[in-house]
Amino acid sequence: MNDVDALIGWLLEAPRGHRPVEGCGATALISAISGAPVTAAILSRGPRRLTLHERHLLRAPGAAGHERRGTLYAAGVPAAAVTAVLLPQRIPLPAWQALGCGAGEGGLPLGLALAGLGARREPLQAMATPGRRDAAGREQVVWSAARLWLRHPVALVTERFYKLFLDAYPGPWAVSVPAPRAAP
Repeated sequence: MNDVDALIGWLLEAPRGHRPVEGCGATALISAISGAPVTAAILSRGPRRLTLHERHLLRAPGAAGHERRGTLYAAGVPAAAVTAVLLPQRIPLPAWQALGCGAGEGGLPLGLALAGLGARREPLQAMATPGRRDAAGREQVVWSAARLWLRHPVALVTERFYKLFLDAYPGPWAVSVPAPRAAP
């Protein structure tokens, strides 16, 4: 199994609805692999209309959304480009403020902002993306999507993991990463 397979295995096998997001989300994975604190550089944020598909996944007909785009870093190494589509009305105010979505500054990774609130991660999809590059030309080797829950769905997240991160922290890792599931 290579590092890309191990990363996909972790992202798909995170216990569905049984562990807090801070123990099985992308931020937790990056921290466990690198042994470093994870920081977020938020490049854009703001309200936007939800697509029909997003409204369906979030179980929120007619709701307004808020989008955050940025990069997660481990010890200065870009680990993943991230996008989160959030439902502001379902996020507790202290977490919302920690995300930097309200007045003032902020910018914690979403998993850290929701820590201790009982948020759960439901993996939706993860796949290898060989040859894919971001606008700056950095290679992205894994794409994943998940839905985050409190009592109801609160966010849809996508992560695009950088080859730079896997090169900086090559496996095998001390963290337990499950093997990928066989296709049904």
